[in-house]
Amino acid sequence: MNRWFVLGCLIFLSSSCFSQGFLYPWLPQEGNKLKDFLPVDWEIAQQTQGDLNGDSLPEIAAVIQLKYPVNETIGTDTAARALHTQPRILLILVAGKGKHWKYRLALQNNTFVLRQGEGGLVDDPLQGLSIGNETLSIRFSGGSFNHW
Repeated sequence: MNRWFVLGCLIFLSSSCFSQGFLYPWLPQEGNKLKDFLPVDWEIAQQTQGDLNGDSLPEIAAVIQLKYPVNETIGTDTAARALHTQPRILLILVAGKGKHWKYRLALQNNTFVLRQGEGGLVDDPLQGLSIGNETLSIRFSGGSFNHW
């Protein structure tokens, strides 16, 4: 009896370990160019440059995504849903004046940017990024009123 109990516990624990959700990578804190911040198997989906902080140096805003889709459960316990899609990360790189680095990671957000399949009427709701007047704009479309 004890052997079966131990075996059942081991099976339960191993299955729960392997059924954990997708884990987003930690991005490097400094680099010379946008590609220095890309983890293995990630690609640039959208990018833009402009002055976000008024220092006359070009900052970079980008959305990167995993090269292949994964199964992921998003939402709360009461409104959770499963997706088979490519996770995305919004990142902002601030230009620096030091001689050891050109850009510093100022922001990494793993949940803000909608992914393929979350756009309602269109397959991919992300339409573009732009920087102007020290403001980052992210354009989405495909929602109820053709924009998000």
